[in-house]
Amino acid sequence: KLSQRKNKKIKVLGISGSARDALDMSQEDSNSGELLKRCLKYCTKLNAETEFIQLKKYNIKYCKACYSTVNTQCHFYCSCYPKNTPEGDDMTNILYDKLLAADAIIFATPVNNFKISTLMAAFIDRCISLDGSLPPADPASPKNKELNVKHMKFIELTADNDLPGSGLLRRFAGKIAGIITTGHEEGAAMAISSLFMTLNNYGMLFPPFSSLYAMSSICNSTY
Repeated sequence: KLSQRKNKKIKVLGISGSARDALDMSQEDSNSGELLKRCLKYCTKLNAETEFIQLKKYNIKYCKACYSTVNTQCHFYCSCYPKNTPEGDDMTNILYDKLLAADAIIFATPVNNFKISTLMAAFIDRCISLDGSLPPADPASPKNKELNVKHMKFIELTADNDLPGSGLLRRFAGKIAGIITTGHEEGAAMAISSLFMTLNNYGMLFPPFSSLYAMSSICNSTY
């Protein structure tokens, strides 16, 4: 297995949360997206397999925050937008599987009002179902809270730390993370901090100096 792993290419997924496009109203391409492309190009030189994901091209519906009721109401795959059904969206049908397959994920976002972009926020919110969530105990009634709580307690009681796959699956755990932002310094720091805290709580690993933001002034373009 170790020799197979050595011969396997590392998969690096680049997630762009920018809405900018030279062919759209802004008439300019994304700065953060350009930095992400350059980063992925460098990863390719290191013999990694890369993929560039533009969130604006995907239908990602908003998170309904089932986790806030009790965490057992949040499922994987997301039961609010069931996979391969008319209610499903691109997050459930496409993007979850891409995240599972990735070894490293680089998140690139512009700064919008001192925070990450709307597209990135929706994406990150929906990532919560990857973090330890179980399948619904009863697929025909996925929000049966009493049954879901019993299911969770059973999993916790029977979990074995020495048995891989036992217990709750922290599906981001051990994956490498990087963050790229573009915008003014204060906003960039806040956007990075928000992403870092969330992704770190998901169990992602951050190498030193893995975060990057470009500087700009009020009147001059970002450089």
